[in-house]
Amino acid sequence: MPVVPWGETTLPTAFRVTFRQAEQPFEVALDCAFEGDRIEVRRFEMVGTPRPRPITPRDLAGVDLGRIVHRAGAKAATPQIVMERRPGRRATPDELRRVAEAYATQYAIWGSPRQWVMEAWELPRSTANRWIRRARELHPEMPGDETAEGSTRRETPGE
Repeated sequence: MPVVPWGETTLPTAFRVTFRQAEQPFEVALDCAFEGDRIEVRRFEMVGTPRPRPITPRDLAGVDLGRIVHRAGAKAATPQIVMERRPGRRATPDELRRVAEAYATQYAIWGSPRQWVMEAWELPRSTANRWIRRARELHPEMPGDETAEGSTRRETPGE
């Protein structure tokens, strides 16, 4: 299913991803669905390793569900957005479409869209904000909000 109607990036409507956490005595499995503008977790499983090791409260406290969902979504999303960095040049409409699609994809997979745009294109925060604002002007249906003061944000926390 396309992340945005005008984009190429897709996510399956339903998928299962299993992870073995590096240096953690457990593995996790997620059943996810993508039906709106964001992945939903339908089922979360955690199994102690080596089996049949019980899950402890410390194990549970160490789970960062947001990071796990982001990792699962990144694994399921195809194709990945790639764009060359062209320092010192103004973004073209096609590049702004790619920014909008990358932002929407990161939003859908519980990422940090603004941070991703900054890192992917090696942009300072002010330039990334400007590119995102311009992308939103071309594609107002982009998820997340460039909000005015006092309004509610829909972006991922930590942006």
